[in-house]
Amino acid sequence: MNLDIKIDNNQITNLAELIQEIEHMIITLNEAEYLETLLNKLNYGDFKNKEELVHCIRAKLMDYQVGTKQEMDNRTALETLQMYNEDLKKLSIIETAKDKNDTGKDIDYVAIRHDNGEIEMLVCAGKSTLGRYIENQASHLANLNAEEIFHYFKETVHQDLKFYRTDEIEKKNPDLAKRAQVREEDIKAMEEHAVEEYARKYGLSDKVYVTVDSFGERIYSVSDAILKFYTNEVGERVMQTLVKPTINQEINEYDSLLNELDEMESKVTKETSEINANLNQEMEDVSVEFEVEKLKKKDFDEEQLDSPNFSFSLKELQDLIVKKSEMDMELTENELGYIAYGIRFLIDTMVDRAEKNQCEVLEDYVLEDYMKPILEVYEEIEKGYRSNLDLSEFDKALAKDYIDNKEKIVTMDLIKKPKMLEYSFQAKDETKASGITTVILVLEIILIAFFVFFLLSLDF
Repeated sequence: MNLDIKIDNNQITNLAELIQEIEHMIITLNEAEYLETLLNKLNYGDFKNKEELVHCIRAKLMDYQVGTKQEMDNRTALETLQMYNEDLKKLSIIETAKDKNDTGKDIDYVAIRHDNGEIEMLVCAGKSTLGRYIENQASHLANLNAEEIFHYFKETVHQDLKFYRTDEIEKKNPDLAKRAQVREEDIKAMEEHAVEEYARKYGLSDKVYVTVDSFGERIYSVSDAILKFYTNEVGERVMQTLVKPTINQEINEYDSLLNELDEMESKVTKETSEINANLNQEMEDVSVEFEVEKLKKKDFDEEQLDSPNFSFSLKELQDLIVKKSEMDMELTENELGYIAYGIRFLIDTMVDRAEKNQCEVLEDYVLEDYMKPILEVYEEIEKGYRSNLDLSEFDKALAKDYIDNKEKIVTMDLIKKPKMLEYSFQAKDETKASGITTVILVLEIILIAFFVFFLLSLDF
């Protein structure tokens, strides 16, 4: 198929005709691919009256996508909606498995992150309630924004979760509090303490709120983080994060890094005991304390990267950054802390590397790639183009220190081309010359062979 789109002065002049043709079109895979390509061109094209045509194409494609699927679960249904409507990425489906719920049931939640950063969440009535709704309303939903869709679900389909201060829920809504599957006072106190510790670690200054969903699961909210607990197979109460706090929160990264250092201390203790198994216990403790103090002061040399007592690994840092940035994988709190600590370390040692003529080594390439988007936002904030809240205080400190160290390296005239880099260029030139020589030899052999063949074919 090929729609005849007529353009005059950035206006689509046959808009009504195109819309009618698309609405009556029977779509197959080929037509769907064509419409997707056309939709991309319209989205990025400068056409003044394109919105109605864009809405028509979205609706048609949504109908097609829903028609190709069997009964959809809630996650698949939302992903189908998001294919052609970018705003719907503010919505998310949170799936919790029965072995991680007090009720022993699989439960889904629909969450939205409002433009002001606030998180709102609904509990789904079932695993496919959203899917069934989309099957009936696909073309209509294609052009609604996230707020409109969430409001519809809130009013008609799913149960709203109303949160109360932890010290007020018993008084303001005792029936809701009693609905929880686990109601022991000592367990509730332990959970509240764990949530408060989580809030402290991430610098979330808001009060802790709590609610109970229609299934009897107790759910906590602090700032824009959503948390709940379950009992594992050995009877331990385990906290799970349903919604992580955003990076735009003014996180107290210093506390987070101290926690990371505490974990490093335990690792150092273990490794030191393995290496020095025959040494006196007092000597072992002194060694561990010495190593940890060095880490806390960040007073170490580059060669310590390979030391068994130093837990920083450039490869591990690279792997975690790739998982987070390129593969869009969710990392654990420890892994996110490791990235923060690793980048902090690389910035703190920039000048040291330069003084040792180690500019443009892998450490600097990793650091440069990680810092690039942060620096872009930082510069726009400094120029007044963006809000100061668009970057965390920790990232602002990273950007400032990175820029200061770059300027210091330039001022000290420490940027020199590494010998290895010069050698690689030389080797490349030699390889190139060697290749040209080989090609000339092959051509000469071919010419000689052709000449001999010509002589043999002559009839003397």
